[in-house]
Amino acid sequence: MEKIYVVIGGCAAGMSAATQIRRREPNAKIVVFEKTKFVSYGSCGIPFYISGEIKDANSLIVYTPEHFRKVRKIDVYTQTLVEKINTSTKTVEAKNLETGEKILQEYHRLILATGGTPKRAVPLKKNVFRVRNLEDGINLKNYLNEKIPKRVAVIGSGFLGLEMSEAFRKLGMQVFLFEKMSRVLPQFDEEISKIVEKELISNNVSVFKGVAVEFASESEKIIANFNNTHIEVDFVLDAVGVSPEMELINGTSIETGKTGAVSVNDRLQTADPSIFAAGDCIEVKHILTGEKIYIPQGTTANKTGRIAGINASGGSEIFEGVLGTSITKVFSLHAAKTGLGEEEAKKIFPDVEVETSTSLSKAHYYPGAEKIFTKLIFSKANGQILGAQMVGKDGVGKRIDIFATIIYAKMQLKEASRLDLSYNPSVAPVWDPVLRAINKARQKAEV
Repeated sequence: MEKIYVVIGGCAAGMSAATQIRRREPNAKIVVFEKTKFVSYGSCGIPFYISGEIKDANSLIVYTPEHFRKVRKIDVYTQTLVEKINTSTKTVEAKNLETGEKILQEYHRLILATGGTPKRAVPLKKNVFRVRNLEDGINLKNYLNEKIPKRVAVIGSGFLGLEMSEAFRKLGMQVFLFEKMSRVLPQFDEEISKIVEKELISNNVSVFKGVAVEFASESEKIIANFNNTHIEVDFVLDAVGVSPEMELINGTSIETGKTGAVSVNDRLQTADPSIFAAGDCIEVKHILTGEKIYIPQGTTANKTGRIAGINASGGSEIFEGVLGTSITKVFSLHAAKTGLGEEEAKKIFPDVEVETSTSLSKAHYYPGAEKIFTKLIFSKANGQILGAQMVGKDGVGKRIDIFATIIYAKMQLKEASRLDLSYNPSVAPVWDPVLRAINKARQKAEV
């Protein structure tokens, strides 16, 4: 009997899963349902498309639905919404959003890759944009080209809010950035956030922190009201984050975890043994703490999709978890982190200590040498590195990955200080910022 695999969601996790199934099951039937027009694209590139640095939205597409159909023999249905999962009969009910056609598809194995859905901070509908997928990005770009707006309110100062603020400034707009927390980039520690805020202000982004803002429509404009202040803008970007897309699992045997996302084991299998899940709809384990967390990232989506596809088709791969390694660009700066922040670490580990340092990205005499600020979080008792955060204009991405590797390998400060890192004046000083930060931290550690 022909095996049938159904994947719900055609972005990073879903297409990674489908591809792995095809490699392992050359004769199986694989069906992918995707509610938008596009599959397999780089959503993290959307801010650069909005700014004009990437001219064509098609540049963000990795593979088209036609490629998957013709080359990989995967049946991809775009603009098709799955409306119900029937776990008792192992079928899904879907609808073509263009024609209204109903589809009833059986499955032997099902992979949930429904992703996340944008949270909503702004109740208005007119001139309020949320950018979660490529269609959203194209719709926003079309609006910008047609209306040529001058003033925008950006709600939320996470990665998307900051990157889109930069994009809007590059288009010459006046940007008002609102953050309900006490600092911008609240997923980072205060030392990093202050440097990022300074960069925003120096690039003429108006920053408002710790404020509750309400919006009202007035003719063709939107009025932002907060602290007895009123600011008129042309449109709003609602960028307060995402939550897992969970509507489909209501009434099924699929369980959710404490984060509200789909609960999976280390093989990415749900409570229903015939259903696997991956990407932004699941919770994952934090490697350091063992706790389940919800941290949607493109890298994690690809990895979990790959493993879900392997295991759904009979393999036995383990997903060990994440450290939350991430990086964002804010004008001339890159801010990056891995592992735990200071307050997170102090809630779990005893004897937490921190050390900050400032180094140069290149030899001091080489053109383009820039300062890198580093914060290390570590255990004073045993020297275990628990987290690292960095911000600077050059060389941050390479170095945060070194710290991620150190933490994953459970290296202590003493061991990490022995790393044989590359040196050339054009890429690093003799003592790389990674080693300088580690050696400085060793002075506080007891080992």
